[in-house]
Amino acid sequence: MKRLLIISLIAVLAGSIGAARRTKTLKARPGITLQLFDMAFWAQKDPVKLYAVPVYEEVVDSAVFPRARDAFWGEAPTYAKWAHIFPKFTQAACATPPGNPDPIPDLVTAMLKGYFLPEADGDYIFTLKCEGDKASLLLGKENGLWKDSKVILSLSGAANVGHRIRNNCYRSEPIRLQKGKAYPLHLVSWFVQGMGCELRVKGPGLEHNPIIPRRLLSTLNPYQPLSQPKKAKAPKPVVQRMTLALTRNAICPFSGLGINADMMTGRLFRDSVYYRKVMDLHPGLLRWGALEANLYAFEQAYGPDSLQAPVSIGERSEQSHARNMDLCNRIGAAYALCVGMKDGNGGFGRGDGKNYTVDYVRRPETFLHLLEYLAGPPDSPYGAKRASEGFKEPLLTPHRGRLLLELGNESWGAVAHNAPLGRNYRKYGEWCRSVARLLETSPYWSDIRHRVTLLYSGRNVRNRDSYGLNEALLEGDRGELPGVAYSGYLGGNMDYDPHTRYGQDVESYFDERHRQMRANLADMRQKWQQAGAKQIYLYESQVSTPAFFGTAGQGIILLDYLMASLRYGSIYPSVFSMGGGEWRIILDDGRPFVHYLLMQKIDRECRGELMEQGADSEGAPVGCSVFRDGKNWSILLFSRDFRAESRVKLQLPQGLLPQKATEWTLTTASADTRLDYSEKTRNIRLKDGCEVSVPPHGVKLIRFEE
Repeated sequence: MKRLLIISLIAVLAGSIGAARRTKTLKARPGITLQLFDMAFWAQKDPVKLYAVPVYEEVVDSAVFPRARDAFWGEAPTYAKWAHIFPKFTQAACATPPGNPDPIPDLVTAMLKGYFLPEADGDYIFTLKCEGDKASLLLGKENGLWKDSKVILSLSGAANVGHRIRNNCYRSEPIRLQKGKAYPLHLVSWFVQGMGCELRVKGPGLEHNPIIPRRLLSTLNPYQPLSQPKKAKAPKPVVQRMTLALTRNAICPFSGLGINADMMTGRLFRDSVYYRKVMDLHPGLLRWGALEANLYAFEQAYGPDSLQAPVSIGERSEQSHARNMDLCNRIGAAYALCVGMKDGNGGFGRGDGKNYTVDYVRRPETFLHLLEYLAGPPDSPYGAKRASEGFKEPLLTPHRGRLLLELGNESWGAVAHNAPLGRNYRKYGEWCRSVARLLETSPYWSDIRHRVTLLYSGRNVRNRDSYGLNEALLEGDRGELPGVAYSGYLGGNMDYDPHTRYGQDVESYFDERHRQMRANLADMRQKWQQAGAKQIYLYESQVSTPAFFGTAGQGIILLDYLMASLRYGSIYPSVFSMGGGEWRIILDDGRPFVHYLLMQKIDRECRGELMEQGADSEGAPVGCSVFRDGKNWSILLFSRDFRAESRVKLQLPQGLLPQKATEWTLTTASADTRLDYSEKTRNIRLKDGCEVSVPPHGVKLIRFEE
C-alpha cells in the first residue's frame, strides 16, 4: 500500500511539473535586444518586415549601438566578441583593410528591438543621433506588433524624416503615449565602418533628454505575458509517392550548366584561387556579360585598348575575347559573349561625359570583324589582331569552339541599362534580325554557323512578366535568330515588382518560389510546343533576396528549375554568380553553398543525352531529370516537398537488368540553412519497380552503367 502511494505521488508530481513546463511564461527582461543581420547595408531593408533571423543578438542596458572599437566588442587589437561573430557573415562585409584592419563591424545591418514603457501619460519626443546617415526609428501602437510599426525618424540621405538638429541628428514630433502601455520600438542602423548610434527621449520626468535608460525598455511586452500552451500534436507528414519511368528516347544533348565567372573585370585570370574554384565546377559555359557589357565597343574588348573601357566598380584587367574563348575551348565549354549596345555619352547613372559610342550599333560591319577575329586566318586583318595576342590558330572552326552571341544585356532597360536602342522593342527586334542577315555575308559564316547561336535579349521568360517585350520582340521574326536570352531569376532581384509575393515566413517563401518555378516551366512548355519555337538561354539565374540568400532551399530550387528547363529548349542555363553580393554561390574563404555543390555534381556527372521520362515535370512532388552518356545513366532527383520525405518508384527500360549503382544523397538541416548540409555515398542495387527516398529539402543522384 505504501509503495502504491509513493508511485501515485510521483505520478502527480510529474504531471504537475509537465503542466508547469507547458504553461511556462516568457519573462520580459529590462533593456533592449541588440541584433546583427547578415544583410548588406546598401539594401537598407528592415529586418522586422522581412522576418529576418539575426546572426547574433544580446540584451543591452540602453538604446545605444556601440561604436566599432567600443569595449562592447572586446579589447583591441583582437576585439574578441566581434572576431567570434565575423565568420558567420556571408554577404555583409565586416572589415575594410587597410582603413579598418581590425575585425570590427562594417557594412552590416544592425537593430535595437524592444518595447518602450512610458512612466507617465504625456508627450514624448525621440532624438536619433548617428555617426553615419543611414538609420531609421520605428514606433508601434500600444501593445501592437513590431511589424506594424511606422517610421518616425529616418536618416537616409535625401529621404530624412523628422526635424534636423545638426548633421545626422534628428528629432521627432511630440507623440502622445500612455503609462501602463508597451510600445514596440525598433531602431535599424545600416552600419558603415562601425559607426555607432544612440536614441534619446524627452518627456514627463525626462526633461534632460537622456539616452533611453534600461528601466523604460523591455525585451517583451510585460503587460501581455506570453504563455507557451501545449502544442497540438502535428499530423504525421504524408510521404508523397510518384513513379519515374526511364526510357531510351533522347530529348536533347546536355553539355553542362553555365556560370557568370567575373570575366569582365579579369578576376578569373588574375585570382588563382578563384580560377581554381571555377575550373572545379567543370562548367559547360563561361559568360562574358552583364549590364557593363553594354558599354564595351569591340575595339575595347581586346589588347591594350581594353583598359580604357569604362569601369563601374573595382579593378579591371586587360580584356581579350580570344583569351576567353581559348580557355573555353580548352575545358570543353561554350563561350557566351554579350555585344555592346551603348550609343552616345555617359556611363552608368548620370554618366561621366565621355563618349562610349559602341561600334556594334553604329557600325554593323563590326560583327564581321568579330567573326574574322575569332575564325579568320592569322594573315587576315582581324585574325592578325588575334595572333598578336598569342592565338595564331582560329578559335572558332567547323570542329572547334562554341559561341553564344547575346545582342546586348537586358536591352529592354534602354537608357538606364546603357542600351538606348532598347526603348523601342520592335525596332530593337528588327535590328537583331538585320545583324543575323549581315552575318550570313561573312566568308566564314557557312563553315561556323552551326557553332554560333545568335540571341535576342529578352526579359522574364513568362510573357505575363515581360511587360510586352516578348511579344513585340518577335514581331516580324522569320527564324533569323534561333534563340532568346531570358532572365532565369525566381524572385531574387526582381522584387521591384509590387505584385511579387514573398510570404510571411520561410516556409511560405519557398512555397512561392516553387509556385513560380512551376508557372515558368508551364510557360516554357507552351512556347516549346508552338511552331517556330525559339531556344531559351537563361543568361543569369538565381533565387535570392538581399535579406535571404545563399540558403540550401534556394540552391535546390534553382538547380531543379534549371535542369527541368532543359526539356523545353533551354541551352546552357547559367548561374549568377560565383562570388559577390546576394547572388554568390561560394564564400570569400572558398566554402561552397549548396548551389555550387549541386552545379559541380551536375556538370561532372550528368552530361550526355537528356532522356524522356514518364513524369509530369511541373506538378510532380520530385523534380526528375535522367541522362544517358553511352552506357552510363544518371538519375537526378530534387525534393519539391520541403516538409516531408518523398519516394520515387523507378521503372527501368525493357531489357535493362538489375544493376549495381552508386547513390549520392545531399541532406540539409533545414531549407533555410546555408552551410549545414551533408553528403553520403553508398552502393545500391537497382531493379525494376524499386523505390528510392528523397529527403525533404534534399537531392539524390543515382548513377549506374548498363
